[in-house]
Amino acid sequence: MSQPLSAADTYVLITGASSGLGAGFAREFARRGYALILTARREERLRELRDELLAADSALAVQIIAADLGADGGAQKIFDECRHQGWRVGGLINSAGLGVNKSFARLTPAQVAAMLRVNVTGLVELTRLALPQLVEARRGFVLNIASTAGFQPVPYFSVYAATKSFVLTFSEGLHEELRPRGVLVSCLCPGPVDTEFQQVAGMSPRFFARSQSVPEVVASGLRALEHGRAVAWSSWFQRVSSAVSEISPRRVRRRVAAWLMVQSGAA
Repeated sequence: MSQPLSAADTYVLITGASSGLGAGFAREFARRGYALILTARREERLRELRDELLAADSALAVQIIAADLGADGGAQKIFDECRHQGWRVGGLINSAGLGVNKSFARLTPAQVAAMLRVNVTGLVELTRLALPQLVEARRGFVLNIASTAGFQPVPYFSVYAATKSFVLTFSEGLHEELRPRGVLVSCLCPGPVDTEFQQVAGMSPRFFARSQSVPEVVASGLRALEHGRAVAWSSWFQRVSSAVSEISPRRVRRRVAAWLMVQSGAA
C-alpha cells in the first residue's frame, strides 16, 4: 500500500468478519502480520476465527468486538470499545452487508430497514468515526465493499442494489476529498461470490454457479489498495459488464436485470 500501516501501533478494523469476505480479509491481513480488530454479530464465530489466526501465528494481535452494526448506536459501540482499550485504527474494511432477494412489495419493513442500516447507515457512521485518526496520521485506508449491482437498477433486488450504488458514489467522493491528506478510500465491486450471502438473501444457487472464491475477491481488494484505486472490480469480466451496463439505455439494462433476477428465483 502507498501509505503502509505499522502493525506495531495500529489496527485494521474489519466488519462482517464472522464469515465470507470479512473473514477472508482477516486471514489475508493476518498472514501479512497486521494487528486486527474483528467485529460482527456472532461472537462464537469471531472467537473461532481469532483462535484460527493465533494458532497460525501466536504473535499476532487479534481483538474481537461482538456488535450489531445495524442496531442503533452499533458503530459508536464499536469505536467506544476501541477507544476504551486504546486500539488505534489505521485501516477500515467495511465488509458487512445484507441483501434480500424479493420484490419490494414482498419485503417486510424490518427487512428494508435492516438493509439500509447495515449497508448504508452503519458503513457511513463507522467511516465517519474512523477518519479523524487517519487524517491526523496522514496515512491509512478505508476499503468499502460495494457490488456490480451498484452500477444499475436491479428489480427484485432493488433496495440492495440502491444501497450498493450509494456505497460506490460515497466512496468515490471520499477518495477525492481525502487523497490530498494521505488517506486512501477505495471501493471494491465484486460480482457473485461463494459465501453464505446467497442463502441469507434467498437466491437460487444457479445465480452463483460461476461465482468467484473469497480469496480471489480479497486479492482484488488488496490490489486496489496497493495501487491506490478509487474503484476496483474482482475480475475483468465484472469490469466489462459494469461498463457495458453504464452505456446501455436505462430501459434495456433494467429489463435485462429483471429477467436475470427472475431466472435466479426472485418473484
